[in-house]
Formats: sequence, structure tokens, C-alpha cells
Amino acid sequence: MKRENWNRDWYFAKGQGGLMQDGRRVQLPHDYMIESDVEKSAPAAAAMGYFTGTVGTYTKYFHVPEEWQGERVWLHFDGVMMNASVSVNGSLVKRHHYGYTPFSVDITDALYFGGDNRVTVTVNPSMQPNSRWYTGAGIYRRVELSHVKPLHVEPDGIFAYTKRIDYGTGAEAGNSTGTGAEAGEPAGDRGKQGRPDRAESAGVMVEVTLRNRLARDHQVRVRAALIEEGRKEGDGRDVCLADGRAAGPEERRTGGTAVDSQRAHGGKDGGTTVMARDTVLLVKAGSTAVARIPMTVPRPLTWDAEHPNLYRVRAQVEDMGAFGVALDREAALEGICDEAETLFGIRTVTADAVHGLQVNGRTVKLKGGWESRLANNVNFSFEFIEGEGMLLQLAARGICVSSGSACTSGSLDPSHVLLAIGLPHEIAHGSLRMTIGRDTTLEDVDFAVDSLKTTLANLRMMSPLYEDFQQGKVESVIERFKADGFPYAN
Repeated sequence: MKRENWNRDWYFAKGQGGLMQDGRRVQLPHDYMIESDVEKSAPAAAAMGYFTGTVGTYTKYFHVPEEWQGERVWLHFDGVMMNASVSVNGSLVKRHHYGYTPFSVDITDALYFGGDNRVTVTVNPSMQPNSRWYTGAGIYRRVELSHVKPLHVEPDGIFAYTKRIDYGTGAEAGNSTGTGAEAGEPAGDRGKQGRPDRAESAGVMVEVTLRNRLARDHQVRVRAALIEEGRKEGDGRDVCLADGRAAGPEERRTGGTAVDSQRAHGGKDGGTTVMARDTVLLVKAGSTAVARIPMTVPRPLTWDAEHPNLYRVRAQVEDMGAFGVALDREAALEGICDEAETLFGIRTVTADAVHGLQVNGRTVKLKGGWESRLANNVNFSFEFIEGEGMLLQLAARGICVSSGSACTSGSLDPSHVLLAIGLPHEIAHGSLRMTIGRDTTLEDVDFAVDSLKTTLANLRMMSPLYEDFQQGKVESVIERFKADGFPYAN
């Protein structure tokens, strides 16, 4: 599948536009709601920042080569907010209402091959209120154009998953509660449960969904390669072939398949093929079929939150010919019909009432990521200090905070969410939640931090539990806390 970036040179106009002269040139991603004025009468009020939603239209002109005739042409949208209508040369080809999911559309039947074409995307967020936060409006993520032969991998058609991870001791990931050392350490190092931290092997399944838009059934060969990013040749890791043999010097460069050296090393982005297997299947005319290719990966680099090791899965499709009474090789499409790839991490994920959430057989706690967390919201927890006490003292200083659960305001109970993710009761009970807004200054933050320090000092002076805690009487403190709560809370 050949893809082109389509982020540049769109024309945007408010309302039902659709012609170049109706709008101005913009580059994607683009949010036109933020460009409008705020209004006190906005239907969504503060939830949308007092912005209003109006209809907007994006237009792009492009040329389709004559040689693309017979291929399928797709547009891929990573995100359009919201109620998107996609038209090509005046013909409606797709409606997609939800603004937070990607979508693809086959535009082949609406194109002029060998001529100029026009695509318009109409966005309609006017049904307000429709959210509890600012959503923006427009094509706010990437757009791509792709064209493929009529026998091809479906969009997002590669699905790879881990069936098992073997640590060479009879234990498999998901059955051990060990914490051990970190993933990626040398083989032979053992965790607290006596299990090696470097896996001996992993069972991986690669599923490739194919579509045949030809008039006859076709037999195809699907080759899947697992490419380890950044690994250099000669580091002692084996390259395995489909028959289980370790690859020789020449085969290491090709992954045991008749592909060029650049592809064997993972292409221009580097990396080395550590496993390559293929299978043959029949794809009926006008239908889809799924190729399932099992792999056993030796000494894999597993994925976890601390070591997000990734492999690239590349699938190649070769047409062997039309299949009827016999295989008609003359009807085969020339060369590699299609090639697609995706990123994949070798890991197992399980959850149960005994061990909680486990990744690769180790219990983990969900903490969130710095990049994707809510930037203006933070939760603190303090041992043997009651959240309600902090709230009252900070409120007296003019600082508005909250404690407990955001969904059960007015309750003195600790947050059920904090308890559910495994925090001890005495920690969850001492939680405090703060948020900042666009008008918050650095001086405000400094004042809040200083006030929190003073508040903590005052409450700890009042708490006999904290005094016992400092003297090392941890178990008795916890038992008293669970039985009676904080003395100063009464």
C-alpha cells in the first residue's frame, strides 16, 4: 500500500463552501473553533470555553494519474471533529459522526483517472452542547491518500498478538507473581521468584486480512517478517527461518527469503529481521481471507512500561495466480501485490482478583504517563494525614481543593478509585486533588505549596498516629487507623 501525506494545501471556509475561491489555504492539523470569538450565550457555556460550533468545509484539489486505473484509492483520516461528510467530485462517499475515531474511505468509484479531482470534507459541530470539555472543530489529525492493487492487505489489516512467553523454567508469563529485575537484563539474571528475567522464547501469532477485488479466485503467498528495531548484525542473536534452522551469513541478510538486502534489514529505518515465515491461502473473488502465521521468537525483547521494546511486523503479498480447476499462473499480478507493516510489542496482559493487573507475569500498578496525563490535574497522598482536614485548612487560606472521589462529593470516605488500583486505605484517605486554570500564576502555585507545607505541619502536630509512625510503630498505627480513624477528625 503506497501512502501519501495529505496534510498540506487544503482550503478552508466557514459554512457550506467547497470551492477554492471560497476559502483560505490552511495546513493540517487545523482547529477552526479556536479562531472564533467566545460568546456568553454559547450553548455549551464553560464546558466548551464559551466557544460556539459552526459548520466548516475543507477542500483539496489533486491529480490522479492514468496508471492508477485498476487500483483502489483510499483516503485515511486520523481524526475529524465532528459529523464529517466526505465528498469527491460532488458525490458523497462517507459520513463519520464520531470525532475521536479514525476512519478510511474508498474513493475509487468517484475519481477521474488521468484528470483533476476535488475532495471536500464538511464538518458540523453545531449540535451543542455535546461535550463536557473543549473539543475544537476541524480536521485535527493527519490525512493520507493511498492506492493499492485489487489484491491487497486491508487498511489496518495486520493484527499481531502474543500467545505465550516462555522463561525456560516451566513458567509462562501470566502465571507468575514475581517482580524480579527489569525486562531486558542479560539472560541468567533471576527475579525474586527465581524466574529468569530475559525470556527464552515467545509464541506470536500474526494475522493478515486480505481482500480480493478481482473477478476470479486467487491463490496468494503471504510472508510475515518480525523486525527488531535498532539491533545490529553480529550481536549473537539468532535469525530463525521458517523451517526452524538458524540462518547463515547470507540468509541473515535476507531473513531466509528472496528479498533485497534493504528489506531484510528492516528498510531504510534500520532494524534486522529476526523471524520470517510464510503461508499460502485462497482468497475468493470479491471477498476477504485471513492469513494466520504462527512464530516462535527466540530470546525476545519483551514490552513493558519501563522498557517499551517494539518490533515491526511487515507483511508481503505475492499473487501466485488465479485458481479454478488448476492454478492459472498467467493471471497472476506481477511482483509484490502489496506490502504493509505495523508496530508490535511482545507482552502478555492478565487481570484477576488475586494478582490484579499483570504484564508479562508481574503485578503492576496503573500510574498513567507523563505525556498523556491531564496536564492541569494532580493528586497528592500523605500518610496518616486526613484529606478532609487538609481541605478545611486550605479553604481557610482561600485555596479550593477536593479530597475523596470526584464522583461522590460530600462523602468523607476515601476515593474508591484509589482503593481499586491498590493504594492502602491509610494512603487513599489522605489524598488531595488540585487543578489549575488558564488564569493561575506561578505566584498562585508558590502560595499553594507553601500553604500545604504549613497545613501538613499543623495536622501532624495534632496527630498521635503520626507521632507513633515516626517512632516506628507502623503496624499498630495502621490497626488503630482502620479501627478508629483519625482522633482529630472527631
